[in-house]
Amino acid sequence: MGGLKGLKNVAVKLPFKTDKEYDVIVIGGGTGGISFASEARALGMSVALFDYVSPTNHGSTWGLGGTCVNVGCIPKKLFHIGCQVHETTHMLESYGWKPSDTVLKHDWEILRNNIQNHIKAINFGYKSKMSELEIDYVNAFAKFENEKEVKFKFGKDDKEYTLKAKNFVIAAGNRPRDYPGIESLKKYAITSDDLFSLEEDPGKTLVIGGGYIALECAGFLIGLGKDVTMINRSTFLRVMD
Repeated sequence: MGGLKGLKNVAVKLPFKTDKEYDVIVIGGGTGGISFASEARALGMSVALFDYVSPTNHGSTWGLGGTCVNVGCIPKKLFHIGCQVHETTHMLESYGWKPSDTVLKHDWEILRNNIQNHIKAINFGYKSKMSELEIDYVNAFAKFENEKEVKFKFGKDDKEYTLKAKNFVIAAGNRPRDYPGIESLKKYAITSDDLFSLEEDPGKTLVIGGGYIALECAGFLIGLGKDVTMINRSTFLRVMD
């Protein structure tokens, strides 16, 4: 064990460079931010990419890749595929299969765990790609100090650092909002940012809203055999769709 003495004094290598000015700093590690950072490196630019997920009211966080990978398109479509797999069982006899009398029962935990493991693999792939392209990936919340600098806290001791850049790209995306004036929802209600990693079977669910995210979530919950009620103040798919 003698060779381990003095390890506390070994300098930890930081994933960013404080002694240089980057050509561009990208704030946001979703599809847009990662795509821009990759293209910038292909053009020979030096790049640092910031990505940080503020926990939801219920503590949900996720890895590199943004909304689509972690709490959007990827998990949503996999949950819908789970519904489609069940739907095909209704066609068994038409295609010559003779189903038994066994009643199919869905296990939320199995599907949820398999989807989350798939997402973690994608997160790891993105981090590996950043390293391969020599993009300095920083898992921290960046704030502008001025037009050429961002400040952030990093490491176990939350030490503050500053990085400089000639250009900045903001690709921070968006998050579900809390419902103002209904404080109890913050404590009891979840959003789509929580649903896909929810450890307990949601069971009977009230979906508040009528946008495409609400409808898609209600759709796969019904498809998995849940009792779902939707409440909406106007027309479904009123805005974007």
